[in-house]
Amino acid sequence: MRTDRITDKKEALKGVLDLTKQQMTLATGTIVFSGTLLKLLLEPEKTTTLPSCWLFASWGLLLLSLVFGLLVSGRYVVQLSQSQYEIEDNWLVWLSRAQQVLFLCGIILFGIFAAIALAGMK
Repeated sequence: MRTDRITDKKEALKGVLDLTKQQMTLATGTIVFSGTLLKLLLEPEKTTTLPSCWLFASWGLLLLSLVFGLLVSGRYVVQLSQSQYEIEDNWLVWLSRAQQVLFLCGIILFGIFAAIALAGMK
């Protein structure tokens, strides 16, 4: 019975790591994709500061999300090395929540940037 609980906890912890990796991949992809859009903002006839502020704020939040994702991954490694498979670990919970909130806010800001940039390209 104890082995089943440990296996379940390991699987739950692995699920947290998988979600973290997916969010890190999406954050990185969004940053790279939006970097290609930066050329459009730098064209003299289309230069406005408002959309670029949203973009840079989005990048900042997504980069912070990546940092917190790395910290979540590190916490995962620490738990494995100590044979502790606690999904409710205080560090893991707060780091995961911070990463998720930063990621979602970064995506929302990127969406605002995209909407403003597309509206201004008429």
